[in-house]
Amino acid sequence: VFPKRNRAVVLIRTSGEEQQVLEAKRSINDALPGREVLFVLDPGRQELADPLLREAPDRTFVVSFNPGWYDLGGSYLAAKDYVRSIVDGYNVPVIEYLQTSLGSGIVGGVGLSPTRWGNTAADMALGLVFDGKEPEHWMRVSSFATPFADYRLLTRFGSSPSLLPPDTELINKPQSIWIRYQRFLQPLLAALAVALAYLAFRAIAKRRESRLLVEANTRLEREVAD
Repeated sequence: VFPKRNRAVVLIRTSGEEQQVLEAKRSINDALPGREVLFVLDPGRQELADPLLREAPDRTFVVSFNPGWYDLGGSYLAAKDYVRSIVDGYNVPVIEYLQTSLGSGIVGGVGLSPTRWGNTAADMALGLVFDGKEPEHWMRVSSFATPFADYRLLTRFGSSPSLLPPDTELINKPQSIWIRYQRFLQPLLAALAVALAYLAFRAIAKRRESRLLVEANTRLEREVAD
């Protein structure tokens, strides 16, 4: 998604189990081949990641598996405030795993789609109630992971929607000219339609008048000749 950014700073809140940390690092390294990947484990305080985030911001992006931190001033930031402290403080794109964060300042990611999860859960419940059939398989989190992105932030950090997977859910897309100026264009088009109809009517009337004039001239010529 970011072809010109080859440096990933990964913020991970861990449970303290070494084996899980090693597996997480291995998975992330495999997912980012050819990139410099720097890990910050349990970044509960901004100062732990600050040096890495200040270095080479033009080629850095952040992958966050961290719910929040204490900022440099000692205030605890979570959710939108946490994300904005990274995006606005260091001018780097942030990728997260929860779609509920979309619109808070993250560029995007691959995570849970509340809409897809909710719709499928409702269908399964209705099937169970009305058909009495148990679902063949219950919902798995992995099957509801969907790519998502914020168009404005994507383009701000030098990427393009054409680089995203085809099923990506995109917000903040620029409106088409029709939608943007619809309230002005609708009356204009209506007036234009009326004007065209009037001109068409006048053209038909003129052709009829011309035909009648030709017929009248023809009759007059015959009478003169007789």
